[in-house]
Amino acid sequence: MLNSPKPFQRAPALSRPATSQALAVLLRARLVKRRVEGRRHIYQLDRTGFDALRDYLEGLEGLSGFDA
Repeated sequence: MLNSPKPFQRAPALSRPATSQALAVLLRARLVKRRVEGRRHIYQLDRTGFDALRDYLEGLEGLSGFDA
């Protein structure tokens, strides 16, 4: 299945608390979604947050005086 979430594999140098903090920030920014299955927390990208980010960045276009 192409749309099924892939298991999250923690980078060896990233501690469990650091991973939890990073995921909490991404959740608050609505860049990821979380669902709970038993004791597992499944994270996946949340298009809502990325759409809002894109809209914000598009609003900044032209403000710097440089055209992209």
